[in-house]
Amino acid sequence: DAYGNPTNGTPVTLTAIYVEVTQTREVGTLGEQDRDDLVVFFDAENSKPLGQTFANGGKVVWNGETYLTRNVKPYKNPLTNAMHHWEVGLVG
Repeated sequence: DAYGNPTNGTPVTLTAIYVEVTQTREVGTLGEQDRDDLVVFFDAENSKPLGQTFANGGKVVWNGETYLTRNVKPYKNPLTNAMHHWEVGLVG
C-alpha cells in the first residue's frame, strides 16, 4: 500500500501440490531451536489453478499455520522454455 505495508490479493486454494517439510536449526537469544519450514512444489500442468505465479513475501496458510514465501524458484523446460514447476520455500 502507500505506506509500504504488504497487501494480499484474493485468497486462492492450491490443489494437486506436494509439500515437503524441511527442518532448520537456528541459534537465537534463547539458544538453539529447530524450525520447521516447508517447500511447496507446484506443477505447471497438474496443479491448480493453472497459471498460478508466486513471489517472495507472499502469504500461504498450510494446516492452519501462516507462512511467508521465500526462495521462490520457477523452473522451465530447457527444450521448450515452457514453465515446468515452481518450488516455493515457506518460513513461518
